Amino acid sequence: MNRFALGCGVVVAILLFIVVIAALALGGSYNRLVRLQQTVDQSWAQVQNVYQRRADLIPNLVNTVSGAANFEKSTLVEVTNARASVGRVQLDPNKAPTDAAQLEQFQAAQGQLSNALSRLLVVVERYPELRANQNFLSLQAQLEGTENRISVERGNFNTAVQNYNVAVRSFPTNLIAGMFGFPPRPFFTAQTGAERPPPVHFDAPDARGDHLAVVAYREMIPGSTRASRVVCGALAANWDWRAKLQRAFKKLGLLLRSVRRGAERYTFATANPSYGGRRCPHPGGQAVRSPAILRCLAMGLYLALASYAFAAEVIPPKPDRYFNDYAGVVSKEAAHRFNEQLAEFERDTSNQVVVAVFPKMQSDSDVADYTQRVAQAWGVGQKDRRNGVVLFVFTGDRQMFIQVGYGLEGALPDITAFDITEYHIKPYFRVGDYENGLTTGIDLICKAIRGEYKGSGKTVAEQGGNFRASSLLFFVIFVIALIVISRVMRRLGGYGYSSRRGGPIYFPMGGGAGGGSSGGGFSGFSGGGGSFGGGGAGSGW
Repeated sequence: MNRFALGCGVVVAILLFIVVIAALALGGSYNRLVRLQQTVDQSWAQVQNVYQRRADLIPNLVNTVSGAANFEKSTLVEVTNARASVGRVQLDPNKAPTDAAQLEQFQAAQGQLSNALSRLLVVVERYPELRANQNFLSLQAQLEGTENRISVERGNFNTAVQNYNVAVRSFPTNLIAGMFGFPPRPFFTAQTGAERPPPVHFDAPDARGDHLAVVAYREMIPGSTRASRVVCGALAANWDWRAKLQRAFKKLGLLLRSVRRGAERYTFATANPSYGGRRCPHPGGQAVRSPAILRCLAMGLYLALASYAFAAEVIPPKPDRYFNDYAGVVSKEAAHRFNEQLAEFERDTSNQVVVAVFPKMQSDSDVADYTQRVAQAWGVGQKDRRNGVVLFVFTGDRQMFIQVGYGLEGALPDITAFDITEYHIKPYFRVGDYENGLTTGIDLICKAIRGEYKGSGKTVAEQGGNFRASSLLFFVIFVIALIVISRVMRRLGGYGYSSRRGGPIYFPMGGGAGGGSSGGGFSGFSGGGGSFGGGGAGSGW
């Protein structure tokens, strides 16, 4: 009887153990789905926030542009109607949609508004009084920054949806998702025709003598952030790339024609051996049709050249200092001074400001997109405050951009970043005075974001070094305590682990941990995990 009761008790205990493990697994999976769902909803709210930011800017833009003489009124009406159509698509701003049709309708309305804005800003290029209007330039910079944010937040939303959908459709989590109502969420998708680049037509000079490069906006991809940045003036400041593009395609055409002529001669020589060793003219003045292999060769050559022209993007490794002059435009003394200034600024404010000067941009994407990805990879700024700023300068491309972390967008808005680059740094860079331009830019950036947060008197790198030192000290104290306890236990007759005589115990300590900065008064940089949402602005010179 006792054995039977004991057996029943064991079985009951095993069943209870299984139930507890299953409940814990069920609760863990459910909580994970809830966290992923909340991440999706948070990303959706941020997407709605940046779209609303653009909608709020449009009335001011329309009022400013409508004051220009003889401006196309139909374009303004189109923008106003497109903004109204966006407002008619009602979606919960705090909960991501579960219906793909609703998201597609929302995306179509936003794409229509993007297309209308693109047409408006292209037409603006014909009005010099608007291009000289400071209020319009301010709105233009803010719209361009908003397009950057839209691109970033849509990408973040798709990443959150992907993580959520993978969890919802994976076994055995899919069983829990079906039981508790966690349906898959739809993605933002590319607009129809996004695989085609927007065509660009170069018109002749107009009656005013202005050389206008007019984008064929009627065929422009709706909702394309790249197209929006083109018409926002990101490329309108410098059209040197037009001549480079024309020269490149001219050379490519000449090269392909040379290959074709060579193949024709080879084909004719193969068919007429009597011409071997001599120049093979086309018989009867007619060209020999090139074989199919010529077309394959031409296509392969074109793809090879395209691959070379559009090389893979390179994200530079995270720097170990605040000021990084990879192009060698300032002296070592100036670089050291900038580095110490920015290190002391972090100690006072906890804000991290990093400057990176490169010879060329190692990407074929837009400077705003590329620098946002680099700043995000470096993790400039603290993770909880997201208070990082990075000033990128590409001397060979004659471009610069200030990337602003989420937590500092209020203190350093797009128009302020544009003002710093366009009106304070740019005049120095144009005459090759990089040191004074960087001095001015760093001072203005620090002035704008000072006071947002309070520093701890130490940088992230210095805090990391102190943490390693304290961890080492704690480990040493813990080992000494173990030795003392073990010897006391042996004397009291307790258990032991050494020989009968209790010989000495040796603990190899290794080389220890390094400090937060190197010697010689150098202040090292270490990112704190900050994040960037596309805020900021830049200029070319």
